[in-house]
Amino acid sequence: MDVLGLVNIPVWVLIVLALCFLYYMYSTANFGVFNTMGVPGPKPTVLMGNLREIVKKGFVEMEGEWVKKYGRVYGIFEGRNPILIVGDLDMLKDIMVKHFHSFTNRSGRLCA
Repeated sequence: MDVLGLVNIPVWVLIVLALCFLYYMYSTANFGVFNTMGVPGPKPTVLMGNLREIVKKGFVEMEGEWVKKYGRVYGIFEGRNPILIVGDLDMLKDIMVKHFHSFTNRSGRLCA
């Protein structure tokens, strides 16, 4: 297939490039959710989210660094899955008791 009459590129190469682009768009589609809500957090990578830092240093050490840098409430990603980390006990009590019905998809992990 001629592209702009200049280069002859096989169709399968164009299909592979299109699929790679679509996968990139799919895997990064959620990465702006915390910016939209105004929640700070570390910048995720394409395939891993923030798991690369967690695996490299461990969750406890990374959590300490992120709390110092972003505060007691911040957002991270497991792959393309957004996770809100809440370290403020009063806010956690409001979420888990008073607004229980609003947060139906909690994973149940508590980190204080």
